[in-house]
Amino acid sequence: IGQLEKVVKGWVRRQLVEEALQNDWLAPISVLEDAQPCPSGWPESAYQAWQHQDQALLAWAEQHWGHGLESLYLARKTGMDRVTLRMLRVSDMAFSLELYHRIKAGEASFEQLSWAFGEGPERLKGGQIKNKRLDELPVTLFPLLVNLHSFDVQKPRAIGKMYLLFQLLDRQPCVFDQDTRRQLLMEQLRCWEVPLVQRLGAHLASSD
Repeated sequence: IGQLEKVVKGWVRRQLVEEALQNDWLAPISVLEDAQPCPSGWPESAYQAWQHQDQALLAWAEQHWGHGLESLYLARKTGMDRVTLRMLRVSDMAFSLELYHRIKAGEASFEQLSWAFGEGPERLKGGQIKNKRLDELPVTLFPLLVNLHSFDVQKPRAIGKMYLLFQLLDRQPCVFDQDTRRQLLMEQLRCWEVPLVQRLGAHLASSD
């Protein structure tokens, strides 16, 4: 993001914070212990809200998208499940099968073989990818994992020019709790905010 867009984003968020405050959408908030003195030109109440901008932005998002949040959750629920897995990628099909059979036979661990032979960046962590939402993983992994509940090492799959071995270690189904509400609200805010900031930034740049 360019410097102009950073400035525009900050301005947009200040407007949202002030709107949340003016409409009494925030619960009473306390002054942060390490808060800086209020800048000139800022009402004290607005500056306190700015110090708590995450809560203010969440309150703003709740007013605009909270009513449809459960429907959004149901539509996206599967992609919000969290998984921990091991992954090992190599470029040779025969070698991927050899590694698979070595793991299955207990000759070496998935982690050891990933360190030694993996060709993807995940090898630096022994192939382990921890506590990721399904929709945050590479798009090629989604169809392999979305309906998988087995914890067995899976046979190599061709993904592009690579051959992938993977093993699901843990799966935590998403539930519609306060953390999930917060995630969905802030994602909706970002989806609304990004094109707005880009349009405002382009307008300002063209008017120079």
